[in-house]
Amino acid sequence: MGYIFIPLAWVMGVEWEQCQDVAKLVGLKTMVNEFVAYQELGVLKRAEAIATYALCGFSNPGSLGILIGSLTSLCPSQRPIITEVAFRAFIAGSAVCFMTACIAAVELNTTSALANYTTEAGILLTEDQYTNNETNTTILP
Repeated sequence: MGYIFIPLAWVMGVEWEQCQDVAKLVGLKTMVNEFVAYQELGVLKRAEAIATYALCGFSNPGSLGILIGSLTSLCPSQRPIITEVAFRAFIAGSAVCFMTACIAAVELNTTSALANYTTEAGILLTEDQYTNNETNTTILP
């Protein structure tokens, strides 16, 4: 089940060595629910942060059933429309979680690059040195 999501995990920014693990988690989240996937999360270092964002959300079959059941009980005559739209909402919810994981990966890369740059240059910035208090702008060395 997780093999289907390996390309998605790689596109989200997970290192190739950990793509299968994250893909398994995304598959668990999609087919079962996010709570089971979080239990399996374990220690994945950088991929853990990306997987956390990919797993958060209610795009799973249980939530889909709750959505259809609750909206159908409110408006029984609209059941065909609700069931038609619910699956698209499921796909859109999954896509949003995965895009959020992509943004988290970009932020992790940016933060790591800045930390590596300052470490290699021998620059240790304090908060006062990093921010220009008069204009509230960031000063890069």
